[in-house]
Amino acid sequence: MSGAHRAVWNGPAHTSSTPTPVIANDSFGKQKEWLISKYADDREINTAIPNYRRLTVVRLDKKGDFDLEIVNASSSDEGLYKCDIDPVEGIFSSKLYIIQLKALPSNLTIDNETHKDTVIGTEYQTLKLACNVESGIPPETIIWKRNRIALKIGGPKRNVYEFQLGRTDHNSNLTCEVTNNLMKIPLTKTVKLDIKYKPRVLISHEQTKPVVEGSTKTLCCEIDSNPNNSFMYWYKNHKSQMFNRHSFCLIFNQLTRKDSGNYTCLAGNEIGNGSFTVSLVVLYPPSVYLMYNNKYIRGNKRYVTCKGDGLPNTLTFFRVAHKSLFNEHIRYIEVSSDGIATLPPMEASDRYQDTGLYVCNASNDVPDREGNKFQQGKAFLVSDAPPVFVADNKKIQYGEIGKPMDIIVKVYSTSEIKCLNLNAIGSLNIKDIMKKSVPLKINFHGVNITANGIEVTFRLVKLHGIRWFNITVCNNFSMSSFILEVRKSGKKHEQGIE
Repeated sequence: MSGAHRAVWNGPAHTSSTPTPVIANDSFGKQKEWLISKYADDREINTAIPNYRRLTVVRLDKKGDFDLEIVNASSSDEGLYKCDIDPVEGIFSSKLYIIQLKALPSNLTIDNETHKDTVIGTEYQTLKLACNVESGIPPETIIWKRNRIALKIGGPKRNVYEFQLGRTDHNSNLTCEVTNNLMKIPLTKTVKLDIKYKPRVLISHEQTKPVVEGSTKTLCCEIDSNPNNSFMYWYKNHKSQMFNRHSFCLIFNQLTRKDSGNYTCLAGNEIGNGSFTVSLVVLYPPSVYLMYNNKYIRGNKRYVTCKGDGLPNTLTFFRVAHKSLFNEHIRYIEVSSDGIATLPPMEASDRYQDTGLYVCNASNDVPDREGNKFQQGKAFLVSDAPPVFVADNKKIQYGEIGKPMDIIVKVYSTSEIKCLNLNAIGSLNIKDIMKKSVPLKINFHGVNITANGIEVTFRLVKLHGIRWFNITVCNNFSMSSFILEVRKSGKKHEQGIE
């Protein structure tokens, strides 16, 4: 300064017990309180201050100059300087000067960082990411960022970002960015997160759609874990016994219904275990069968029931076919939605006609290995009824009086024959009664079919005369009779049945 008669310098207080406070903005525009003490009066330096040897009040070009010169300036010289001027002419005045050093932040470090710029954590635990820096002047701002998005703003010196870890954080990059007003390019450091987590196990849902018996099927276990799983096993139906398979895929070359069940893939590592369970549903065609009870067939309510045990167990039933033992069609019987075929009402003496082979057809829309969607069940039903003398038995038979004669009839019975009797008025001498199984024709529900019957022969020692005969046959259920006339044979009628 020039034109001064006298000047007093004050600077940053060091040892003064009574420093003078001054309010002023620093060089960064921030208002603060400064503490100062006397440095020089006129040109005489205050020797009580520790840095007096580096201070000089100098005159440069003019006699009234009182400039303060500091030799080897350092951070200890930072602060506010005040010069009080006693001019030769004019009004007393003061001038303020601020020495404030500027520095860039440096030495950026991140706590718990490995040599590969990695920070290790564990799923569901809290991670503290601490970014440290040697502070600069002016103070720096420290920002944690992920994908250029700010997560936490802090500083100076340190910024700690705390959050709970999830497996989605694995392999993500987080960047600590440090900047202040002096920096054109921020100071940065990026670390990669290495998150340890237990296996996450998945079996694709597409692989668990129902499949048809006989098909090929593969169940594959997908495992996501860090570190890699140290073991994996397959279980079926949650049983403790393990499958003797450690491969990621179960391969079924030809599925059977026994392969249906719940399959679990279990995997584990040092963090924990994970598992996933799926249901394997094997569809198969029904095994069709018929249920019946002779007691009901003998009663007023007579029916047969068609059943099946396929998967799905929603069956569609078709008409039940009634056939003879020789596979001759007799009739169809309508079936209800629950598989019941009700037999039409009949007199007890005619219920023998319900005897035969009953064939049920059902489908659950699942084909068998030959491609057939319709499956059959068969059962041979026997309906108790009295013996039946078939229609082709002759009510007039011929023989010669005084000679042996065979009286022959054919009988159909649904149970064992218990008695065979031949009766007539007058003398009757039977030498023998013979029976043998023969095929015969008989009417079942209006259809003439073939059935296994019995041919009965009553062998007479001799025919005593023209007469009427009553033949009685009984079985386990009841008895039936047949009356025939024996006439004398003539030229047109040889002995035998007409």
